[in-house]
Amino acid sequence: MRAVARQVVTEAVVIRRQDYGDSDRIVELLTPELGRVSAFAAGARASRRRFQGTLELFASIDAQLVERRGLWRLDGASLRDVRLGIRGSLEQIERATILLDVARSLAPEHHEARDMHRALCAGLDAVARAAVAEAVVAYPRMLAAAGLLPPLDVCSLCGEPLGARLWLDVSAAQTTCERCPPRGIELAPAVAAVWRRQTCEDTRVADAVEKTIQTWLSTQLGRAPHCVGAITEGLNNGRGLT
Repeated sequence: MRAVARQVVTEAVVIRRQDYGDSDRIVELLTPELGRVSAFAAGARASRRRFQGTLELFASIDAQLVERRGLWRLDGASLRDVRLGIRGSLEQIERATILLDVARSLAPEHHEARDMHRALCAGLDAVARAAVAEAVVAYPRMLAAAGLLPPLDVCSLCGEPLGARLWLDVSAAQTTCERCPPRGIELAPAVAAVWRRQTCEDTRVADAVEKTIQTWLSTQLGRAPHCVGAITEGLNNGRGLT
């Protein structure tokens, strides 16, 4: 008895792509319903009817997916938002690339990820309109969606309310107050405010938040984030993210 192919049409963000053979492409998508999915797009580099302009990094699409025997195939896609504004500057490309890397690291594979998808889209939208500092608010939202955001209202050690200054111990996923022995990274009040999911308008604060999230990934996942310079070079040369 032949297995019945599962067909799904879902919104998705293109978070990774890799050329395969002479004309095909493997794309990684972040979807609300299915989480992170890798799919084979036959003829994606040659087909103008099904894929032209849709499989760009950072783009939101409506993906037509077919699953059979645990493997996904991308049969077609229509464009929702290419987020062309992200390519307005090298800084925007770099910040958007870090957003993709964090989403790929934290998003579950083949499980619902509505909050993660929502946070990534909000971050990419902010970068696309050149609000690069505002985009970093997506990071604590992503950690919360993954169930990894430590408490930001009370100290993990003494249980007392946290003040404006706090310390983030990324190895233990704990936060401590200034009354307890300092552990991990001290977060300045403006940086701590972003981790509490408040708005950000200062690029220096945004830099500090990005540095913290990259340290988090290196510690929790046992690997360093992607080299932004290499990713940017690949984008500029038309190779995509590999």
